[in-house]
Amino acid sequence: MKRPGHPHCHASGQIGTFIILGEKSIGSGIRRIEAVTGEAADALVDARFDQLTRIGDLVGAQTVDAIPDRIAAIQDELR
Repeated sequence: MKRPGHPHCHASGQIGTFIILGEKSIGSGIRRIEAVTGEAADALVDARFDQLTRIGDLVGAQTVDAIPDRIAAIQDELR
């Protein structure tokens, strides 16, 4: 669950997983970080890994690590 503002916790362990989604300037010398934490962050990681696996299947990569090489090979074939 995203909560805007200035959340506080007593210990960093209360936060759990922490994923920064973006950051932007909101004033002179002031930055805003947008992030998800806890269960929402865990769900995002799971969704992204599932998506990466589907991409690997679509491009015919044998492993997730082989995706960049497989995409490069497809680009070469298209040229």
